Parts: sequence; C-alpha cells; structure tokens
Amino acid sequence: FLCLTLLTISTLSLSAADNIVMLSAFWLVSHLLLVILMIHKFEWKAAKYSGMIALKTFVGGFLFLSIGFSLLWYASGTVSLCVMIEKKELFSGIVPVVGLFCIMLAACTQSGIWPFHRWVLVRNRKNLCVFTHNL
Repeated sequence: FLCLTLLTISTLSLSAADNIVMLSAFWLVSHLLLVILMIHKFEWKAAKYSGMIALKTFVGGFLFLSIGFSLLWYASGTVSLCVMIEKKELFSGIVPVVGLFCIMLAACTQSGIWPFHRWVLVRNRKNLCVFTHNL
C-alpha cells in the first residue's frame, strides 16, 4: 500500500502545485509510481509489457511537457503559474505558442489519445464513445 499512498500524495501535490518545476516533479513521481503499480507482478508478461508501453508513452509525454514548460519559463521569466496567468502580455510571439503546443502534446500522450488512437478506431468503428470520452 506504500506505492498507492505515495501516488495519492503525489497526485494531490501535482494538482496543488503553482510552480512549474514542482508540477513537473510531481508529474514525474506520480507517473513512475503508476508504472510501478502496473508491473506489480513482474513475472506476468502482460503486466510487464503494459508497464513498458506506459513507460515509453510517459517518457515521450514528459519530454514534451518539459520542453513546453521550459519555453513558457523562457517567455515569462518566472516559474509561477499564477504570475504567468497575470502576465498574459508577456506571451506574445512564437515561443509561448510552441510551448503551449508541446504541453498539449503531453496531455494527448497522458490521456491515452496517443498511442491508442489506432486501436480505438479499428476496434470500435461503430462505437467511438471511448475515443470521444478522451477528448
């Protein structure tokens, strides 16, 4: 139950973070704990395979999130989300747009839209409620 408790604490901290560095750190911890919970029985091939897919997807999403946050930090000069929202005028130009696009790509990987979009479209041609649920 230790991993589940740590996951709860990291997820709550993630939602309460105002600092993009802290938000990234709690995002990293919570998703690594989720991968550990997926592979709780390492001798099970299905659990191991699912955990590896989740880890690969998470690494790509975390890379996009880190790039996006770095670009927003560069554009605004602060790591505080509240200050970034207050200083909306600092977000003119291409740098913040690219940063927000990277954050959107990170959200797509973490929500399951990618890489599972092909599976959803092939398996559920008549019933796309699973796909639209993620949107």
